[in-house]
Amino acid sequence: MDQKLINILLIDDRSQLRKVIELFLQLQTGMKLIAVADDIEDIKPLLRRKQPTVILLSLRASTRSDIDCLQILVPEVPVILMGFLKDFLINAPSLRRGLDSYIDKSMLIDTLIPEIRRCANGKNFLR
Repeated sequence: MDQKLINILLIDDRSQLRKVIELFLQLQTGMKLIAVADDIEDIKPLLRRKQPTVILLSLRASTRSDIDCLQILVPEVPVILMGFLKDFLINAPSLRRGLDSYIDKSMLIDTLIPEIRRCANGKNFLR
């Protein structure tokens, strides 16, 4: 059975964490990191051209308007928000709309790959 390649776009304002995620994704079969940026403005020109399957977005690197922008520019692409649970709970009402999933950064290594695969297959828990 052929597995479709999952193209991932990563937006995170912490360079060290971006590097860890990049290295972790390189070890995965069927996944390719196609673009990396520290904020949404850097990635806007690439969104349609790169055709991501999934977008990983850091809570610290995003605002409500950034999430709205992603939904306008690439509405068909699932957005997985990454952050610490307490930050997400504080911001949940304003952030939840337009997101497909959430990953707590304290459990990133355990949850990142399964969540990417789930969202790439059209399953999510926030919509």
